[in-house]
Amino acid sequence: MNITSISSKKNTLLNLCIAALLSGGSALAGESTPATETRLPRTGAESILTVRPTGADTPRVTDQENPRGLPEKLPDLVPVYFTGWRSDYSDEELHWDGPVNYYETDVAVTNLGEADAPWFYGYFKFKVLETADPVNWGVGSSAYCGNAAFLSGIDALDTVFATYCGWNGFYLPRCVTKAEVVFIADKYFKYLGGTPEHGAIVESSELNNVSEPLIITQEVE
Repeated sequence: MNITSISSKKNTLLNLCIAALLSGGSALAGESTPATETRLPRTGAESILTVRPTGADTPRVTDQENPRGLPEKLPDLVPVYFTGWRSDYSDEELHWDGPVNYYETDVAVTNLGEADAPWFYGYFKFKVLETADPVNWGVGSSAYCGNAAFLSGIDALDTVFATYCGWNGFYLPRCVTKAEVVFIADKYFKYLGGTPEHGAIVESSELNNVSEPLIITQEVE
């Protein structure tokens, strides 16, 4: 029944009748009178009247179903877009005791959870696939190489492109001839208040914060 088509008096009377029926059914069964709760869907043009009992008979989430005791509604931050291109930017500062190439990026994260996410950072990380300097940057070695910020957070079921803190993208040692670069949303760093298991934001899933890899090939300079 669509409650938007019922007057306020009729709606109140309908609720009282339902409460009386529930009370009568409980009395016949030898139970205490349960409370009733009317809830409306969060979104949608039509709202459906729902009534459910609360109190001692209300099903509860067990520790096994929710082992961490987390709230029912949490954000879920998932990188959904990541691309990069070589930048003309250069400076005299040396990183990792050697020159680097800079890359500008576009990176976006969506919130697939049921709650809004506050501000957080994300970080770029590379892994060496091919190298001209196996002593300092051997195949398989890795390092963080830039960051991006979502200072306004992300509303539930919304997607936002990152802004940047410091350099606008990431950088790679010039001796690395081929690298795999990923973006990690809400990465754990102790000084940002995270935990070893999670970033600063506790999410409904902590297993999907890493983007698809971007493969970068460089010529030795």
